[in-house]
Amino acid sequence: MKSCFKRSNVRASLVLFVFFVSASLPAQTPVGVWQTIGDKGEDKGKVLSHIQIYEYDGKIGAKVAKLLKDPDAKCHADCPGNKANAPILGMNIMWGLKKTGDSKWEGEMLDPEDGLVYNCILSVNGNKLTVRGYDRFSPVSRTQTWLRLN
Repeated sequence: MKSCFKRSNVRASLVLFVFFVSASLPAQTPVGVWQTIGDKGEDKGKVLSHIQIYEYDGKIGAKVAKLLKDPDAKCHADCPGNKANAPILGMNIMWGLKKTGDSKWEGEMLDPEDGLVYNCILSVNGNKLTVRGYDRFSPVSRTQTWLRLN
């Protein structure tokens, strides 16, 4: 009887340990600062900017917090509204992203390089954020992996 008691204590301790460790793991959220990594041409593999992803009204948005390649870069002339030819630094480039899965959000994003607004899907996997921009009416899409700074 005594050995069964010890075995159940060990089992209970193990269950509690697993519960506390899993409860202390960080949530899979995109909120924070992310490094964008170039995925084409001479910028491939280079850190190009820092993007601040934030929560507002139960949604997710993002703004450009730092530009490493060209801090004075302007949004393309085709950018919508008052964003055309405006400084990219500080600009909101994602908005209205709603949670659609455990670690997945969907909304819209602006690509300042071409001035177009795309549908956007964010997927978090630890310290990596997969960002997919696509147009519903076109087979063209682009996917990047960003790395968490904090």
